[in-house]
Amino acid sequence: MKIAEHSKLYITKGLSIFIGTIIETSKHNHNAIQITLSANNDFTVEFDEISISTKSIIINSNCNHKLIGRKGKQIVISIENASNHSRAFHALLGENPYREINIDPKLIQTIESDAKENKNLSIVLEKIISHLNIEFNKVNKIDERIKKILNIIENVEEKKISVKKLAAQVALSESRIQHLFKIQIGMSIKKYLLWKRLVDGIHMITSGKDFTEAAYEAGFADSAHMSRTFKQMFGINLFDLFHNSRSVQAIVCKS
Repeated sequence: MKIAEHSKLYITKGLSIFIGTIIETSKHNHNAIQITLSANNDFTVEFDEISISTKSIIINSNCNHKLIGRKGKQIVISIENASNHSRAFHALLGENPYREINIDPKLIQTIESDAKENKNLSIVLEKIISHLNIEFNKVNKIDERIKKILNIIENVEEKKISVKKLAAQVALSESRIQHLFKIQIGMSIKKYLLWKRLVDGIHMITSGKDFTEAAYEAGFADSAHMSRTFKQMFGINLFDLFHNSRSVQAIVCKS
């Protein structure tokens, strides 16, 4: 992935916002819903069967795509699949791999200042949701058993726990809990655990730990394993993001 200098990556649990110029990514897919916006130049998104030039688009989770930003500034918002916000956008997308949207350029211009001044990424996302008139009541409630599973995963060390143990916690068979989890969350339990370990590792790096220590404490075999996982999900090389301080400034936000 090629990134222009002086970009910023704002990170919080379940949500990240990249602000800068992504010159080009590799073809990739990831578990997050992705919203990509530009207040100035069009950018190009290459899918498996079509290429689109646009200023505003929502890309569904697990959809192969390549982003070419060239010289313009992009805002790339990645929303964790398990969040209420993500399910709202899933309701908007349905089964479609992507949807072009109309966003007021004035709103786009406020996103960077909101992230920088408030350090609250949820506010940014809620403004977009309001602008698009997304109705949250269209989103199904999460099953109480899945809520319990999510809470267990959130608190387990290194996000490593077997499906068998999770199933026992909610008195369901392994096949039933895996089926229900995928329907409700949009990914397998295995993928979700990997996603959570990756998020934890990124938080550790941005908190000052080196790659090796962060990768090990997050449950990866080594830093190369964590970097490969990040690239598979986002098409971005972790070393491009964090090893060259001139390229990207990473900022951890509370919410």
